[in-house]
Amino acid sequence: MMHRLVAIMLLCMCCEAFDEEPGQIMFPNERSTLDDCHLRYFKLDMPAQVSPAFGLPTRFREFPHMAAIGWTDPEDGGGTIRWQCGGSLVWDNFVLTAAHCVLDSRSLPPDVVRLGDLNLYSADDDQYAQQFRIAAIVRHPEHRFASSYHDIALLKLDRNVTLDETVVPACLWTDEEVRFRELIATGWGSTGFAEEHTPNLLKVLLKPMDTAQCSLFYPVSKKLRWGLLQSQHLCAVDEQMDTCEGDSGGPLQVKLLHNSRMTPFLVGVISFGSTCGVSNPGVYTRISEYHDWIVTTMRQQGAVGIHESYNETLCALRFAEYRDFDEQVVIGRSENYTSVDSTRTRIYAGSAPEQMVQIGWNSGGPDCYGVIVDEDTVLTVTDCTSYGGVQPAFITYLDNKTMPIAKIHDHPDFVRGSAYSNIAIIKLLDLLDLPLGFQPSCIYHKPNIEFALKVYGNGRLDINRFLSGGSPAIDPTESIHVIKPQMLNESDCIVSQRYRPRLQHGLTREHLCLGNDVFQVPRSCDLLVGSVLDEWLVKDNNIYHHTMALSLLGRDCGFGEHLIATRLASHVDWLKSVLLPDQLDASNVVHFVDQDLSEGNSCSVDDRQAGICVKMNRCSVPWKEHVSRGLVTFCTTSSVICCPVEAVGQNNNSLIHPNIYSCSKFVASIPRKTFLGSRVLIGWIEPQTVTYRCAGTIINKFMIVTTTSCLDNTIPDLIQPVNSSSEYPIDAILQHPNYNSTDHTNDIALIRMSDPFRWSSMIYPACLWTNQTHTPIVMSTIHPAGATDVESTLVHPMYNSDCQRTHPYRMQASQLCTRNPNSITSCTYPTDQLYWMDSNRVGFLVGLAPSYAGCVQRKYAIFTRISAYLEWISENAS
Repeated sequence: MMHRLVAIMLLCMCCEAFDEEPGQIMFPNERSTLDDCHLRYFKLDMPAQVSPAFGLPTRFREFPHMAAIGWTDPEDGGGTIRWQCGGSLVWDNFVLTAAHCVLDSRSLPPDVVRLGDLNLYSADDDQYAQQFRIAAIVRHPEHRFASSYHDIALLKLDRNVTLDETVVPACLWTDEEVRFRELIATGWGSTGFAEEHTPNLLKVLLKPMDTAQCSLFYPVSKKLRWGLLQSQHLCAVDEQMDTCEGDSGGPLQVKLLHNSRMTPFLVGVISFGSTCGVSNPGVYTRISEYHDWIVTTMRQQGAVGIHESYNETLCALRFAEYRDFDEQVVIGRSENYTSVDSTRTRIYAGSAPEQMVQIGWNSGGPDCYGVIVDEDTVLTVTDCTSYGGVQPAFITYLDNKTMPIAKIHDHPDFVRGSAYSNIAIIKLLDLLDLPLGFQPSCIYHKPNIEFALKVYGNGRLDINRFLSGGSPAIDPTESIHVIKPQMLNESDCIVSQRYRPRLQHGLTREHLCLGNDVFQVPRSCDLLVGSVLDEWLVKDNNIYHHTMALSLLGRDCGFGEHLIATRLASHVDWLKSVLLPDQLDASNVVHFVDQDLSEGNSCSVDDRQAGICVKMNRCSVPWKEHVSRGLVTFCTTSSVICCPVEAVGQNNNSLIHPNIYSCSKFVASIPRKTFLGSRVLIGWIEPQTVTYRCAGTIINKFMIVTTTSCLDNTIPDLIQPVNSSSEYPIDAILQHPNYNSTDHTNDIALIRMSDPFRWSSMIYPACLWTNQTHTPIVMSTIHPAGATDVESTLVHPMYNSDCQRTHPYRMQASQLCTRNPNSITSCTYPTDQLYWMDSNRVGFLVGLAPSYAGCVQRKYAIFTRISAYLEWISENAS
C-alpha cells in the first residue's frame, strides 16, 4: 500500500528557514501571561519588504522668496541701486514689505525689486536673478510714518516672475497663535552696530518672545502711543543675533513640512528694533492680522488666480514642485542634483493596522480608537470611555463590522481630565468575527523601546503625498496617515501649552514622548486618540504585530510639538489583574528545547544554581515553582527537564511505565523507511469485505491506542498496519471507564493484539507525548486521503480557555484544542491523529480525534490529550 505525506515534508522545509526550528518551540497548556500572542497566533510565513530610492535634479535655494528692494540713484543716470530694504515675494507679481520701506530718508519711493540673488554685489549667481520695476505701491491705509503700527505694504511688480527653484512666492501664516520654537529672519542688513550692509543674504535664528515681556524693552513712546499690541506686533530674540537696519521689510519666517517638501511661511515682517546687534528683541508686524488685507489688496490690484479662500494649504500645494526636499528624505546632494529616498518620508497615506478599531457612541461622540488584543477585548485610553458622561456603545472593526460593548474597565487610578493612568479595557459582548490569519495585537511588555514606532493620524491626501515632481492636484480627501516619529526623552520633549494642565506632575515612566521637530502646514494631520503606537517585531522567528503604547495627547500628529502616549508596559500588572486574574505569570519562561542537552547532562538552572537533566517525574520541584522563577529548560526532548541537583530524586511513586520515557531512544535505533510505521487501520469483517472505519497507533508489541467514540460500542475484528498487507487478530478491547459520549471526555481506548508485532523499517511503535504542561507549537494531523493515501495538516495548539469561549461543553485538562492556520474552520475525522516529530524524526502521538456524527465546523478542533492518560495506559498496556 502506497502512502504520501505532504505537510510533514512542508514543515521540514519551513524549519530550515528559521534559526530555531518552529517544531522545537513549546506551548504551555495553561495561560499564565499576557505576553504570549506570538504563541497563541503562531505563524510560519515571514513577509519581505523592499525600499526604493531615486534622484531628482534641483537648484538649491533656501529662501527663494527673498526680495531686495532698491532705489535707483538718479545722480549717476540710474547706474547705481541702493538696496535698503528687504521684502518677500507672496504672489507671482507682489512683494510684501514694511510700510516704512516705501519712502527712504529723502522721501523717495523704491523703484526696483531683485529676486533670486544671494549676493547683491557679485555676478557669480546672477544667472538665477530676476529684476523688476515696481508698478505700484500699496501701503496699509491705517499706517502713519509717525507711528509703528500697521507697518506693512505691498509692492506690485511690472510683470510676473518666472517660477523656478530660485524664485518662488512664500506662503502666509494666518493663525494668531505662533507656537514655533524658532523663527528665521533673513536680510542684507548690517551685521552689527556701526557695521556696513552685508553683500550676502544672511539668516538669523530667533525665538519668539511674549508681547508682555517684550514691552519692557519697548514702553509707550511717541511712536508707540498704545505700546506694543498683541494683535499687530510679534517679538523675537536671540542671545547673539539680531536683525539690523537694511533688514527692514524682510521676512520673519518658519519652514513647514508638506509633501516631503519644506515651504517658508511668513509669520512677520521686520519692522523695528533698538540698537542693532545687542541682542535686544526685534519687533515684527504680525502677518495673521493682515492676511485678509493682503489677499484683498492683491485681488484689487489685478492678481490672477488668487481667491478669497486662499489659505496655507492652497499656497503650499500651488508651489510645491519648487520647494526644497525635507532633509529627512535627502540621501545625497550635489550642486545640480538631489537624491531622495521616498521611504524615509515622515508621513504618508497608508492604512491603519487591522487590529485598530473605532469606538462609537449611539448619538455622536469624539473620534476615538483602540486596539484588539484578544477576540473579545480592546484596549484604549480612558479619555475614550466617556463623552458627556455617556459611555461608548460599540466598536467598528475591519472597516464596517460592529460589535456592542459589554463592559468597560477604567484604570482605578485614573482621574478624569488627567494624563496619568489613562488606559482602559473594553470587553465586548461576543467574540469578534475575525478572518483567517488575523492576529490580535501583542501587548509589548518590555519597559524600554529601542526601535522606531509608527503613529496614526487623519490627514489630507494632497498635502501629505510624496511629491517627486510636478504640481499636486487639489484633493482635500482625508484618510488615515502613518507617521514615523522620533522617540524623545523627557528633557527633549516639547508638550503643547494646551496639554500642560493635564500633566501637572510632568512626564512619568508611563508616558512615551514622540514626534518630529519640524512643524507641518496647518490641517495636515490630526492625531487619532486611542490609536496604537505599533511595530511588527520578530519573536520566535516570525513577525508579529505589537502595540507599545496608545496615543493620548498631541497636536498635528506630533509635528513641531510632540505627542504623548500611554505606555502599555507600565500597566501590565493592572491589565493582567483584569484579563488574567489569579494567574501565575510565566512571561519569561523558556519554551525552547535545548538540543545540546540530553538526559544525565549537567545544566544551569540559573546563574547561581547547578542542575541536571532528568525526566520530569524525577524532579521534585513543582512545575509551577519553575514557572514562577522563569527557569524552565527542556533537554533535547520535552520529557526531560533541567532540574536543580538537590531536587533530583528517583520518584518511585510514579505510575508511568519507564518504557514510555525511554521510547524515543528505542525508536531512534530502528532504521525507519516510512513516517507511518506506527499507524494502523481498525477493521470490521462484513460479508465479502472488510470495512476500516477507525485508525489507531501502535504503542508496544501488543497494544494499539485509539478512541472509544470511534469503536462506537462495537467490537472490531482485525488490525492492519498501513505499510503492510498483514492482518492481526484482536484479543481484547479496553475502553476508558469514564468515557462521556456527550462531551467526548476520556475518549480513549486500548486494543490488545493476539499476536505481537515484529519491529522493522516499516513497522515500529510511536512514542507517547509525556510532557503534561507543554505541547509542541507545531504539530501534524494525519488523516486519510482517498483509499490509499494519507495527508497531513499543520495545526497549532490553543489554550483550552480560548476554545471554551465558544465550545458547547466544559473543556477538561485531558482535552487538547488546536487550530488550523490555513483554514477558517477545523474539521476532524475519527481516523485523525495528532503527531509531533523530534529532531531525530521520532514520532510522538500527542492527541486522538473523537468520532463525531458528522463534520462539526468550528474555528478549532478538539483532541484527546495523550499526556493526560499516561498512568492509565501504563496500568493497562503493560
